[in-house]
Amino acid sequence: ATNPQNRMDLVRALINACGTDELPGLKIEEYGYLRKLKYPTLLDDLNPVIRDAARRQARLLAIWIADTCSVVGSVLACLEVARNPQEDLAIRSRCAHVVIKLGDDNDKQALGSLLDDQDHVDVDADVEDELKGYALCALWPNHLDVKQLFQQVTPPKKRSFGGQYSWFLHHQLLEGLRADDLPVAL
Repeated sequence: ATNPQNRMDLVRALINACGTDELPGLKIEEYGYLRKLKYPTLLDDLNPVIRDAARRQARLLAIWIADTCSVVGSVLACLEVARNPQEDLAIRSRCAHVVIKLGDDNDKQALGSLLDDQDHVDVDADVEDELKGYALCALWPNHLDVKQLFQQVTPPKKRSFGGQYSWFLHHQLLEGLRADDLPVAL
């Protein structure tokens, strides 16, 4: 797909083939190739699919394309999905990733509702602490002080799961701590 029209036709065909036998699943190492699909009106094709709860496979593909093509205009749609507790947890998590990667400070702050706003979080449904991990990554260290942070830090629900919360605990939390935070941290 060398010109924008060919890339647009390919993206539309891939999205339309989702959920049929015509489109085999992509291996994780193949997702990088999606970045070659960028064209000027890609956002117009992705956002309606990202918001369409009836098309799970197509949504996941659209979110991956938005992520790999750095479609900043998809952040609002992804933020809406990430904050909606009626949505599929895997899709919410993928959308939260896009918000962190492509969103501005305000978008990242809005993910904070995943920690404490009962309208946006179902703590019991987040069995692997994925949304919690994304919310903390979005907020720490710029939008949480150390006391607020440690009110949110709990043992992982699944100790053997190496997801976003685990990554936060082992990497970003430590990198954001300052020497004067240590008395609260301990």
